[in-house]
Amino acid sequence: MSAFYIGLYFICWALLHSLLAGLRVKRRAAMLFGEGAREWYRLGFVITAVLTLIPLIILLLRLPDTRLYTVSSPWRWLMAAVQLAALILMAWTIRSTDPLDFIGIKRIAGMQPRYRTTLTTHGLYRYTRHPMYFTGMLVMWLTPVMSLNLLTLFALMSLYFVLGSYHEEKLLIGQFGTAYLEYRKKVPRIFPVLHFPP
Repeated sequence: MSAFYIGLYFICWALLHSLLAGLRVKRRAAMLFGEGAREWYRLGFVITAVLTLIPLIILLLRLPDTRLYTVSSPWRWLMAAVQLAALILMAWTIRSTDPLDFIGIKRIAGMQPRYRTTLTTHGLYRYTRHPMYFTGMLVMWLTPVMSLNLLTLFALMSLYFVLGSYHEEKLLIGQFGTAYLEYRKKVPRIFPVLHFPP
């Protein structure tokens, strides 16, 4: 039953996250609060995403759970090493896209155009179109101690990453046009070694 509650909460979080990421809500916010709301929207979006994840963490810590497996040494240390490498790559990816822009600070300060005109294709973006999703999956699935609650959450998060990538790419095609279509032909969606036609 714990896994059900965790899954239900994450699905609600994912729906809210997707709704707020859509252009319709952004336009509605601009209509209600003025064009200045567009400058604050990204920061508000990030803060909302983080704050609404806190109850999920509490559920994971408080609800009863069933351990499914524990990986023994030396394999657990190898898994931990790859997790650490994935976290470093995740930080590198955020840095390559500019952390202040990533969370929306530059837009508020007027240091960044409202719409980005340059497509990021360097760093990890040379090997995967969604490096944050790829590194996030590595961190999740290489967890050496797996429980039913974690398995439920990781499966739903992975599905959300895959489905979310399609939605995100529609927005990127609208923003960058032919440049993104050409980039999409050359670089895999999420997993660097798997490249299928878009």
